[in-house]
Parts: sequence; C-alpha cells; structure tokens
Amino acid sequence: MRKSLGLRLVVLVVLVIGISYAVLGLYLSSTLKQDAQSSQENELLQSAQKVAEQLGPDFRNADQKEAVNKSIQSMAQVTGYRITIVSTDGTVLFDSEEDPQAMENHITRPEIAHALSGSPSIELRYSRTLQQQLMYAAVPVKSGLEILAVARTAYPVDLIENEMAVLNRTMLNALLAAALVTILLTAFFAFEVIKPLRRLTSQIDRYETGAPPETGLKSRRDEIGQLEKAFERMAGMIDNRFTELNTERMQLDAILNHMNDGILIINAEGNVERINLAALSMFNLTSQDAINRSAVEVLRQVQLIELWKACSATGKQQVTTVETSPGRLFLQGIATPVTWGEKSSIMLIFQDLTRIHQLELVRKEFVSNVSHELRTPLSSMRALNETLQDTISEEPEVSQNFLKKMDQELDNLIQLVNELLELSRLESGRVPIDRQRVSPSVLLQSAEDHMKLQAERNGLEIMTIHNNVLPDVSADFTRIDQVFTNLIHNAIKFTPPGGKITLSAMQEEDQVVFTIEDTGIGISPEVLPRIFERFYKADRSRASTGTGLGLSISKHVIESHGGKIWAESVEGKGSKFSFSLPIIQA
Repeated sequence: MRKSLGLRLVVLVVLVIGISYAVLGLYLSSTLKQDAQSSQENELLQSAQKVAEQLGPDFRNADQKEAVNKSIQSMAQVTGYRITIVSTDGTVLFDSEEDPQAMENHITRPEIAHALSGSPSIELRYSRTLQQQLMYAAVPVKSGLEILAVARTAYPVDLIENEMAVLNRTMLNALLAAALVTILLTAFFAFEVIKPLRRLTSQIDRYETGAPPETGLKSRRDEIGQLEKAFERMAGMIDNRFTELNTERMQLDAILNHMNDGILIINAEGNVERINLAALSMFNLTSQDAINRSAVEVLRQVQLIELWKACSATGKQQVTTVETSPGRLFLQGIATPVTWGEKSSIMLIFQDLTRIHQLELVRKEFVSNVSHELRTPLSSMRALNETLQDTISEEPEVSQNFLKKMDQELDNLIQLVNELLELSRLESGRVPIDRQRVSPSVLLQSAEDHMKLQAERNGLEIMTIHNNVLPDVSADFTRIDQVFTNLIHNAIKFTPPGGKITLSAMQEEDQVVFTIEDTGIGISPEVLPRIFERFYKADRSRASTGTGLGLSISKHVIESHGGKIWAESVEGKGSKFSFSLPIIQA
C-alpha cells in the first residue's frame, strides 16, 4: 500500500511541533515559575520595607502603638500579606493574623536571625503557626545604625502555586491553540505542496499507459511549478525520441522486409531476435514461430546450425551453401558477427540461389542439347563425306544423292543456328517489336495463304473461320505470322493425311484469342507441360526433323506482345494451340 507523502509530512510536522511546544512549555513554565517566585519575593521585600519605614523609631511608644497597629493591619488587608513585627529578642510584637502573645519566640526563625544581622532576608519554609508552607521576607527596622526590630511579610506558597497553575493552564491552552493553528496551516501547505506532486504523478501514470496528458492546467510559479514544466519538457523530449526511434525501427523493418535476402539475427543466448519476411518464407515460418525461439529450432538444418556455431566460436565470417528440402530452395548462408556497444549478436544472411542453380542446370541441359543437335548432322555429314570419297568416281548418281543429303544437313544446321540466335535475342529483349494496328482476320488469312500449299501436299485440309467484326489487335505482323507458321507447321507434321486444320479467332474481354486446331495424333498428358521448352520434342521417334525451338520461340514472341500461349490435346484425337493478343482500345 502506498503511503501518502502529505500524511507523512503532516505526522512529521505534528511530532516536531508537539515536541517543540512541549519543550517550550516546560521552559516557559520553569521560567514563569522562577519569574513569579522572584516577583513575589521582590513584592514581599518591598512590602516589608514599607512596613519598616512606616514604623519609625517611636513605634513602641504607647501613644503611637494603636495607630501603628491599625496602619499595619490596613496594609496587610491591602496587600494580602501576613505582616509580623518581631523585637530584637524574638518577641512577636504584632501579627496581622494571630495573637502576638500566643505566639512563641521567633529568635530562631532563619529570616528573623538573618534580618537581625542587618540584611534583608527571604526564606521559604513551613509555618508551624499556620500549618502551611510560606514564603517569608524580613527586613530590619532601623534608627540610624541601631536595629530596633524586624518587619516580616509572608505569603502562602500554595497561593503562588495556584496562580502558577492558572498561568500554566492559560499558557498550555495558548500553546495548544497555537499548535492546532500550526498543524492546520501545515496540513494546508502540505496539501498545496502535494497537490501538484499528485498531479505530476497522474501525468506520469497517464504517460506510462499511453493516454494523452491533461491540458489547460494552471502551473505554479514556484519550484514545484518549475518541476512540472521540466517534466513536461522531458516528456516532450522522450516522446520525440520515442517517435524517432519508432520511425527508425519502422524504416529498418521496411528495409529488412523488402530485401530479397533472408536476414536472421541471433543474440548471445542463442535466441532469434529479429527475422525478416524473406527468411520467414524461406523457412516456412511465422514471426511467432521464430522470435525469441532457439536458433536450433528455427534453422533446423545441420549445416546452417554449424555455420552459426562456427561464426560464434571464431568471431569470423562463415559461408556455406545448402539445399533446404530436396529440390525446394538452394541457399547460400553467410554468418557474420555484429557488435553494438556491449551487445554482440550473429547475423545470418540467406541468399536464394535457387534461380541461379536452376539456370545453371538449364545451361548445362542447353549445352548438352545443342551439342546433341549439332553432333547429329555433323556426324551424318562426316559419314556422307567418307562415302562420297569412296564412290565419287565410280557412281556419280550416288555421289549426287549424297551431296543433296549433305546440303539438307547444312540447311538444318543453318536453321538451328538461326533459331538459336533468334531465341537468344528474344530472351535478352534485343529483338524490337514493331507493333501496329492489325486486323485478326488479316492475320488468319495470311497464315492460311502461306501454309495452304504445304498442307495440301500432305493431304490435309486447312480452313479459316472468319469474323470480320473482331476488334483490331496491337501486334508485329511479321512476328505473329512467324508464330502462325510454326504452329501450323507442327500441326501439318503431326496430322495424318486426310486430316483437317482449323484457324479461328474470338474475343475474350480485352484480348483476341487465336486458335490452331488439328485432328492429328495428339500429345500425351505427361509431356504436354514441357512442349514449350527449348529442344523438347514430344515424339522424338516420329519427329526426326526440326530443331525443337519453334514453340519456345513462339512463346517468347507472344509474351513480348503482352499475351499468353498454351496448348490443349487429347492423345489420338488432335491438339489445339491458342495464343492471345491485346486489343487496341478505342
């Protein structure tokens, strides 16, 4: 439970005030008592002195005795003091309260004996006559240097104590009233001090919870007001710093999350502190699966775990290459130590080399295919050349036949090289596409006219379904005509005599889809997804001619126009090749 500073301050002040006023009361009581006693002594001495002065040298004269007695009695009534006249031999000559003749000799009384010596005397003692404690003042009655008698005044001590008690009560009441006023004032000022501190605490609590601080509050002009202003300035600076740090963090997160490389930071305890989206995707994780989890649980690959441990142990950069799951990702992992201040971590960078790895495999396959495609006609030409050397003089007709075959092989080689160059230029984007407004019906009719004679030689019927209301497309006429030629040529090649080839076009949304459909042997479902690959031949046993690059070239041409190309086929019934071209918007 939180103790109130105001309450503690009030309690402390009450204790201090109580002790202070208690000490002050004791001191004042003692001082007042001493002052009252001293004042009483002085008054008694003065009264005794007055009595001695009034007596004079003739106080024993019988004629004067009665007048003196009356004067002393009157003085006793006025002052309230007991007045006694004692002779030098101790005999009581007069007493304002008792019969002198009934009183014993006072020569042994200390105050009388001292006064008879010539000096005034004060004595505090018990009176056997009055049976109470009295304060006595005695002065000698003189005539010149002769001591004639002693004049004594007396006052009960209990009356002095009663007066002191009344005075003490009055003083105590005054002190209590003063203490009460002081406590109230202290409580008020404590509240005034604590109130802004509570307000400041409230502001801090609101700040901690993220709530906006209270506004429009009046600020004090004292040190506490300065403290409030200082806190407001500090809070503003902290807010600005937090905003800057949050902005920097968001910028860092944005940079990390937009990187293609995976980033993973592991602290000294071996837990993942930070991971970007690329790394989460590489390892098929979520942030909850990775953050503050063990690096062993996150990495899961033995090679990557050893990479991190080696970097942590040596403090030097480490590099490795690993394939995550079979055929999924091919990664290059780089582990490097990172230190800021007294904190050290290990940063793992994962570069996805899958595409490069695949391209390398494609390159090797490409080289292998090119080598195979070039080796076959070259081997044929070498065999023909050797045969020709043996028969050129003996069998001229056979020699001429060999020369024709060699010429065909050379044509195939030239076609292969040309198509390779064409495909290379298309893939690199170095072939310009001259797009123009072209009518789909014109493209269809041109393709039919170019390939009609070849189709008829192979015993095939070729026909076009015209639709003159189709919108114009944006296309390079020469390139699209080349695509039609490749597709129709394949249809002729794989359609038995008596078959039919149909060219058509139709509009689909903002595209025109062109179709070349045949009634040929079809393509098996296993090989259909690969027919647009370079050098791929669906039926190598029946497709001895051709480079295997026509469909790949057609695919690149169509995609460079912003369209798509695809194939559908039913084995034994025929195939349908389609491609789309964008419509020119009016």
